[in-house]
Amino acid sequence: MSRKYFHVVVRTKDDKKKPVFLFGDLSEGELRTKFLKPYRRGGKLFVENAIIDVADLASIKIIETAQPKDDVLEEMQETSRKAIDKMNRESGTFVIMSIGVGYRDTDIEHDGDDVTSQFITDGPGTASQLFQIMNNNWTMTIGGGVLVALFSWLLL
Repeated sequence: MSRKYFHVVVRTKDDKKKPVFLFGDLSEGELRTKFLKPYRRGGKLFVENAIIDVADLASIKIIETAQPKDDVLEEMQETSRKAIDKMNRESGTFVIMSIGVGYRDTDIEHDGDDVTSQFITDGPGTASQLFQIMNNNWTMTIGGGVLVALFSWLLL
């Protein structure tokens, strides 16, 4: 079975036109831990040197590729370069001066499969009530204490 690579590109409410590359080359487990868990809790994301509140996200794209991001972007660059060269050769008068696509990490959103709807069905901070209760520090501490007391009592 081949590995799947997941990449997260978002747009914030401050600048809906500018894509922001959050994460790349994640396994499904890493996607759940680094992005989906904080998103569902309505928390904050720690990306490089920035903290992003999930409530500030305007749109999200989760892209799945069969290859790592850098390999996909390199292929995009090559395809783009060939298309531009072909248009320049076939055009008698116009010359396109462009570096093409595949040079920014956010370009990954134009390749691969958009699998956002497979992972996100609700807005940020909409984790189930049971999930929120079970992942509360107080619940875990008290529940752990009750379990230790129960096992101690059973062993006596």
